Amino acid sequence: MKFILSGLGNWYSGWSLTDQAVQLADKLGFWGAVIPDHYMWAEAYGQSQKDSTLESWIALTYLAAKTQKIKLGTIVTPIPFRPPAMLAKMVATMDVLSSGRAILGVGAGWSQTEFEGYSTWDDSKTRVDKTQEGVELILQLWQKPQVDFKGKYYHAKGAILDPKPVQKPHPPLMFGGVGTRMLRLAGFMGDFAFAFWMLGNDPKRAKQSEEEGYGLTLGSRAAQWSHSNRERIARALLS
Repeated sequence: MKFILSGLGNWYSGWSLTDQAVQLADKLGFWGAVIPDHYMWAEAYGQSQKDSTLESWIALTYLAAKTQKIKLGTIVTPIPFRPPAMLAKMVATMDVLSSGRAILGVGAGWSQTEFEGYSTWDDSKTRVDKTQEGVELILQLWQKPQVDFKGKYYHAKGAILDPKPVQKPHPPLMFGGVGTRMLRLAGFMGDFAFAFWMLGNDPKRAKQSEEEGYGLTLGSRAAQWSHSNRERIARALLS
């Protein structure tokens, strides 16, 4: 079993705790550590300085320089928030500089306030459509010498991403979300998923989500998950 440290933030006011906790997790042998990827937190968690945040991928590169073995990523990155081709380059650069320790958290986004401030807010169906198409483009850029891509939302002509990520075939994808389509995407495209914190301790809801999403993903590379709190593979809190 592999443990990933979460429960931290990318708030500026609490960064020293995140910095110290991730370095300690590295020394204790945690497999990974993940931080949120938000510029604005809207109404979340009652933080007094909720919109005073650090750019998560830059912060993760800093953490990579302070650690040795622990994998580092987001929980999760809203794929429609940034141009996915540029995100692919950012994550690939971090993977190279960290000697193969990047994790890309994949989500569709939930904060309308954040998207309206920095990007474009769409309905949930469109955001999931953009997430799927964006991940397809990212994977091509990570694996192909040159990419020509013409999707509904994203395009690339003669795009070359070099150097490629160190991890092969690509850095792991950790999906977040409990909607039917996101669970299916997690099964078909992801390496593992983080859905338990939203499912809570409701076995009926978890079973329903499995039947609607995960249970339909034949050939999935995503990790099998249990309804038991003790077997949550995508979350471990450092105390």
